[in-house]
Amino acid sequence: GINRDRICVMGHSAGGHLTQMMMATDWPTRDPAFPLDIIKAGIPVSPLSYLEPVRLTMALNKNLKMDIEEADHESPMTNHPPSTDAQQLVVVGGAETTEFHRQSQMYVNSFNTSERQIDMYVVPNVDHFDELNVLADPGSIFFNKICAILGLERTNR
Repeated sequence: GINRDRICVMGHSAGGHLTQMMMATDWPTRDPAFPLDIIKAGIPVSPLSYLEPVRLTMALNKNLKMDIEEADHESPMTNHPPSTDAQQLVVVGGAETTEFHRQSQMYVNSFNTSERQIDMYVVPNVDHFDELNVLADPGSIFFNKICAILGLERTNR
């Protein structure tokens, strides 16, 4: 089985969008057996928090065929604020585009409250594709931040 007291979600890019959408889900309406705080933490990594730039980018939207209403409706920034006060760490690579930085900071600024801790961490000197390689390094700050969120003790080796 699964320990329902330790569920944490994490996703990168479009997976970061899904992470934010999971944090916005009102779980008891899906199943009354689910507590609202079933997800204990969320870690969206370079999330697509606002889909309008995707819609306006022909190379990305050519097959998606997303219209303005759908982009707005499916954007965590415009229609899906967190439904839980679970901790979140929004992560973005230091060498990412300004749009990833803007969206990540916008999400933190919009939804961080005294009850809901949402922090942002910029992984130095990495782009969209290399930031997860840093996560694989047990000596990295990124790795240790994730361990702290998960409640895992780290011993320096």
